[in-house]
Amino acid sequence: MRRSYLCALLFSSAFAVASPAMVQAATITAFTFDSLTTGINNSPAPTTGSGTASPLGMTNSFTSPASTTSADVLNNPGSTTPTQAWRIRGGGTGSGNGWAAAAPQYSQGSQYLVDTTGYEDIVLTYDWSPTTMGVKHQQVQYTTDGSVWTNIGLIVAGPATEGWVNGITVDLSTIPAVDNNALFGVRIVSAYAPDGPNAGQYVNLAGNPINSTSGNWRMDSVVISGTLIPEPGTVGLLAACALGLLPRRRG
Repeated sequence: MRRSYLCALLFSSAFAVASPAMVQAATITAFTFDSLTTGINNSPAPTTGSGTASPLGMTNSFTSPASTTSADVLNNPGSTTPTQAWRIRGGGTGSGNGWAAAAPQYSQGSQYLVDTTGYEDIVLTYDWSPTTMGVKHQQVQYTTDGSVWTNIGLIVAGPATEGWVNGITVDLSTIPAVDNNALFGVRIVSAYAPDGPNAGQYVNLAGNPINSTSGNWRMDSVVISGTLIPEPGTVGLLAACALGLLPRRRG
């Protein structure tokens, strides 16, 4: 009786956890920027969990004088968490603002490194707003070792006119290597226009080549979520129950 009761309890608990109606992804790390002081911030802290965020490619010499990374937190309504956002750009004494037509594809944007240890079925969601003169297309990349980056999903195009594109979702649940990985990270980076009269180069929201002097991206509600990986002991007990291997209590 004791064995039957234990197995019934385990299966009941497992069903409650695994039932699609009850399973919800847990937030591993979230960057919403609302609790941060406005102003220059090249490494904003996450609102939930741990991890790092950093701008990419804003320090460069594609314009003269050279550009220096100068991302900042600013008030920017319209996103999922509508108070503040993170603006990706560079600054300098000249006309360049970091974003440059000469920059290699996938070299500019933002990066988020998050430890997914203990989690599987990883999903990225975020809000994005390119300004009128900002780069119109972007590509998401992921890493499993912190150094090699791989494209995932299709190129995402910005809106026809300036505004937020909220709830962009990239599902990494079919990539086992990103699960339970201390070196996991994602990048959201600039991409060339895939079609149109200016295909193969960076274009602004109107589809014209960017001018390398204005335009930027705003990011918000960057969330990496997943589901908890079951404890090995629980999995073993469930398997033993299923196979009838738990020892019977005699007497």
